Amino acid sequence: VLRAVNYSLVRHISSAIIIKDKKVLILKGNRGFAKGKWHVPGGFISYPESPEKSVVRECKEELGIDIKVKELITTFSEVRKYPGHYYLALSYLCEINPEQKIKLDISENSELKWLPLKEAIDKVDVPHAKKTFEKLLCRGGSEHLFMGSKTKKLHQKMQQ
Repeated sequence: VLRAVNYSLVRHISSAIIIKDKKVLILKGNRGFAKGKWHVPGGFISYPESPEKSVVRECKEELGIDIKVKELITTFSEVRKYPGHYYLALSYLCEINPEQKIKLDISENSELKWLPLKEAIDKVDVPHAKKTFEKLLCRGGSEHLFMGSKTKKLHQKMQQ
């Protein structure tokens, strides 16, 4: 019965898209479903936390940094054949203080890289991260993410 209940529940994930110097942060997992895979910071949402609080907690645990959640970028659902779970992932654009030093928790992740968005799309192994990066690329890439709408319009005019 426990197995049937476990497989019937949706597992909710929140993830952080962190950009610095026009590059996105990706991590190589050391355990669980992400072991050996490139992904973005984040993890399961615990009861009773909100998705936003979850992603803040996960970044503190995995990276040793404080983040500011800016906006929800994508939602993505996936049914995995193995181990047979259904996931709903929420990816948030997050800011960090550039002076913070990342302290990678090596029990969770073995490596980190800062990559340009196009390279990160090819590198990540987790579908929700790939979809989120593709959506960001369609929005104009990482250089436009923190500009207000007036600044974006001015930037677009300057590019013409």
